[in-house]
Amino acid sequence: MILRISGPNHANLTPGWEAFAASQKLKDAVSGYVSQPAHARLSGNIAAKLTPEVFGELPAEVVEAIGMHDAGWSMADLAAFESTSTNKLASFLNVSSVKSTDAWQHSIRAAEQRSPFQGVLTSRHFCLLAPNDGDPAHEMFVHEENRRRQELRAKYGVNEADLDRYTAALGFCDLVSLLMCSGLQGNFDLPLAHPAHPEARKAEHVVCELGSGDVKFNHRVLVPETTFLVETWVRQAAGSVASNHCKWRAG
Repeated sequence: MILRISGPNHANLTPGWEAFAASQKLKDAVSGYVSQPAHARLSGNIAAKLTPEVFGELPAEVVEAIGMHDAGWSMADLAAFESTSTNKLASFLNVSSVKSTDAWQHSIRAAEQRSPFQGVLTSRHFCLLAPNDGDPAHEMFVHEENRRRQELRAKYGVNEADLDRYTAALGFCDLVSLLMCSGLQGNFDLPLAHPAHPEARKAEHVVCELGSGDVKFNHRVLVPETTFLVETWVRQAAGSVASNHCKWRAG
């Protein structure tokens, strides 16, 4: 679950991930919610509208993998929506390591059912996201996924250079979508790389400007005159949630 907030406006340039993580702690400013699968679909729509200058041409299979990368969160998010009358919805950043790694594993298995390549790409993404914090659940997840991914790559073969740029595209689109879904406005610094990759700080960076209904970059990142939509949920007085949507236009 992603918490959608009202403000604050980041007038000065702010690192994208830091701004998003901070937004998920502003519980008093929550104005709605976005499910993980809905956020992922927005990520895929962003990937489909990236200009080739950013990460090169992205095959349809890569765009599909990006748009489905959080499929494993669907059951957890559905259960959360069904219990809104008794529980407050929480950000995925506040979920336990056991629950998050379980959702990651389900996302990877769903990707593998579509194709071994999508499984490899999705596994790579979540292994980068797993904190190196000594948590047993995180360590076991990364160890097991690294082993399984090696087996899949040896069996099916994946071009390493292409896989690197596809992983970068997934991480980039994921972060852009998270910022859009969070409701933040302002200027955000983003690497043209997977933000959790150790080399991300050395990568070229762009500025993403989010306003009320528009998204812009200081370089040609998105095809202009593109419209993006995401389904949101708003808490009602009776404790239920009602569907809504947000829309952005790429400048």
